[in-house]
Amino acid sequence: MNEEYLKYLNHEVITEKNNKYIITKYISEGGNGFVFECCNEHGKIYVLKLLHTTTKVKVENFKKEVVLQKKINSEYIVKCIDSGEQCFGSQRSPRPFYIMDKYDTTLENLIDGDIITPLKAYKYMIQLCKALKVLHKSEDPIIHRDLKPEN
Repeated sequence: MNEEYLKYLNHEVITEKNNKYIITKYISEGGNGFVFECCNEHGKIYVLKLLHTTTKVKVENFKKEVVLQKKINSEYIVKCIDSGEQCFGSQRSPRPFYIMDKYDTTLENLIDGDIITPLKAYKYMIQLCKALKVLHKSEDPIIHRDLKPEN
């Protein structure tokens, strides 16, 4: 397992709204970034998504994702509540990140930890379809490129 994420733990990040968060726990890693648990100065827990590359295209795409997530207002889509860019340690290029509310579980955990009845599966699928409808009908339609239960 790549342990590059360790260098980000216990770092303070300051957002564009001048809010401060401490990165407290590694959650996962995807193709473009890390996902961490973080907490604000009042101890409230959030999720921080951090881009782990500085290639121009990936940075541009990540920043577009942030803008779009701030615009979309739907109970079916996790909203970006704050964002920023920061260098960590000896990094020369800042890494963009954004902050989201933390939820108790993922669809993947619900599926793995429970016997899914047809009615529950139907309800989950309806919510997923409503989220996709919001994305597809937005001003700049969005195609989710990594649709899976853990996302």
